[in-house]
Amino acid sequence: MGLWVFAEQQRIPLIGLIRFCTCAFGQTVSPKTQKLILKNFENVHSQLSHHNRLHTSSLRSSVHGIFSRIYDSHHVIVIDRTVEVTERRVFTAHLRFLLGIILLSCIQSVVNENVDINTLARIVKFFRKRYVFVGQYAVAINVPKEQCQSGFNPSESTFLKNDKSEKVKPYIKPDSKVVYKGTELIAAGRHKDAHSEYLLMNPPNKSPLTHLMNKKKDGCVIFYTLNSPCIDKCLNSDIIIKGLNELKAYQGIKAFVYTYIFKNDQNHKNLQKELKKIAQRVPLYRCNKEGCNSCGETVIDECIKAD
Repeated sequence: MGLWVFAEQQRIPLIGLIRFCTCAFGQTVSPKTQKLILKNFENVHSQLSHHNRLHTSSLRSSVHGIFSRIYDSHHVIVIDRTVEVTERRVFTAHLRFLLGIILLSCIQSVVNENVDINTLARIVKFFRKRYVFVGQYAVAINVPKEQCQSGFNPSESTFLKNDKSEKVKPYIKPDSKVVYKGTELIAAGRHKDAHSEYLLMNPPNKSPLTHLMNKKKDGCVIFYTLNSPCIDKCLNSDIIIKGLNELKAYQGIKAFVYTYIFKNDQNHKNLQKELKKIAQRVPLYRCNKEGCNSCGETVIDECIKAD
């Protein structure tokens, strides 16, 4: 099958689209890389032209792959400018359709941006070293998204600077309902009638978690609990599910993280099914001293293994 080549007047706006899809993350599109992406687009367009029965989902997947192989799925788009470009009569119907799919791919990449798993491991290690609490506890943070991306190393001087250990620790006591509400961090211990996740998520839409997320709407929110939410009181609670739905709607990076399986739920026959209630709403991770595992929406075995 011969290669279909774009005319010069079609290449210029397409190159602009490529740049729009990468600029906000500080990516530089070299001429060589730009040419590679453009040739990939031409191949995809050729498939569209010669195989009109090609499924839209397959084409979208192909286009998304062009970006993800080169930029690890970190892209952004200036939507108004792109819409203006694609509305011009420079493009055929096929090309406008193709650019629409590329635009969708860019938008989906931003929406689906996840925490860097190695940075997450360092953040959890920082939590556990800095805030040495007795018994079960949960914390949530809302920090600039750069602090959840690749290469960031949390330290006393760069991370949660206004939420020092000496300010947080007095609030986290066994059998207490008191919640610490700081600048970038909230935290709670466990009460016999109200587990720590409940204390941070209650009441729905007005909870400590709600107020924390409203402080920075495009940052990075990580909800960390030492033990996985219990099946009986947490994962079957309307309060927790509503809190997870709030977290799902957050526009920035988000993650739900735990280290141990709650002791009463170890080897529970429905553990995997119950943890899916989190994983299907928010990216779920299990982190220990060895690092972090992404549990995925199906919740992999590493995430339900007894301690």
